[in-house]
Amino acid sequence: MRLRNLLIIITLCGALLAACSTSTPDDSAPTATPVPTATTPAATVLSPTTNLTTSTSITNTPQAQNSPSYPGRIAYTGVEKNSVNIFVMTPDRNFQKQLTRGSGVSFQPQWSPDGKWIAYFHYDSQKDITTIWVVDGAGDTEPRLVSPVEGVKTASGLSWSPDDRYLVYQDVQPNSNQRDIFRLDVTTGELVNLTTDSPKFDTLPTWSPDGKQIAFVSDRNNPTKGSDSIWLMGPDGKNPRELTAKEGAWENTKPAWSPDSKQLAFYRWSLQKNFDAPGGPAGLWVLDVASGKEQHLVDFTDWLPSDAPVWSPDGKLIAFDYGNQDNTDVWVVSAQGGKPTQISKLPGGEKNISWSPDSKAFVFTNFQKDMLTLYLAQPDGSEPKPFFETGSNGFGNWTR
Repeated sequence: MRLRNLLIIITLCGALLAACSTSTPDDSAPTATPVPTATTPAATVLSPTTNLTTSTSITNTPQAQNSPSYPGRIAYTGVEKNSVNIFVMTPDRNFQKQLTRGSGVSFQPQWSPDGKWIAYFHYDSQKDITTIWVVDGAGDTEPRLVSPVEGVKTASGLSWSPDDRYLVYQDVQPNSNQRDIFRLDVTTGELVNLTTDSPKFDTLPTWSPDGKQIAFVSDRNNPTKGSDSIWLMGPDGKNPRELTAKEGAWENTKPAWSPDSKQLAFYRWSLQKNFDAPGGPAGLWVLDVASGKEQHLVDFTDWLPSDAPVWSPDGKLIAFDYGNQDNTDVWVVSAQGGKPTQISKLPGGEKNISWSPDSKAFVFTNFQKDMLTLYLAQPDGSEPKPFFETGSNGFGNWTR
């Protein structure tokens, strides 16, 4: 598969791809077109002071002086000559390691809550199969296949349980094109369909930080309009209940838990332009789970659903991407409300936000034609900085 095709898959699918053997790396993949040099408009590149333990396809240059220091590690997807793999680095890039090898596309890494494991998708282009794998974040063991060998069809949005044992994700129902939510035991491989009670679309699961509930999106209560609503269920799929009102056929989607498990941020929108009905307006909302009280934080006038909003670990800020299908930018707003701060003004789209453990910075990915670029940003609105001068890299996920 040519590199351009790999990048198109990453950009369009958002969640990719499978069947990477844990034995000998596959070096037989055809050579792909080299990655074009990444452009960094109006930005300073963050660079390390020392040589790093990484592939020579990623450029290493001197670190920018007076760069802020942040805790934790960042997992990300790096595009090489003939494959796309998972890497991990410290924010200052003084440590960097490749975790997966071989042909195919490994993407969308997601740290377990304890910061030990990384779950990710892998796409085998020859078999046209996407599977789910887990790798040790320290790189001390080989990656391990955890999903069924036949793969998943439309899986996206991996979410870990707080005890690091399970992953939940959406996939197609058996013998149907509808969606269900599945719980995968990463230790035993046991796969459980949590939403067999519904013949409708059940999507976008996210586990509460306290482990007691799973929020998800469903149109099960809206048979005529098909409007999405936010729902809750137990970790075993039992006792589902609807949280958001159906007034005016609003779409309610992309739930994101606050760190204390008491609130959900989500998007409310409509397919109809200038839609005006009770329960609006369109925008970023926060819902108190116990009382059902909703607060409108940011008004959206020109927007298509994108990534879920992301709470800072201290619960004070919410980052989100906003725009249209041609250009999205990253914004930050106080979880209490107020004027949002625009963070990025780059060409193309910005997605895949992940906060630092101390809530003082976050990473995001800029998507342009045939190119991914991982950026570091601060919530004060200062200029974001790309991590690398050349190459394509993105899907950053930050852990402690």
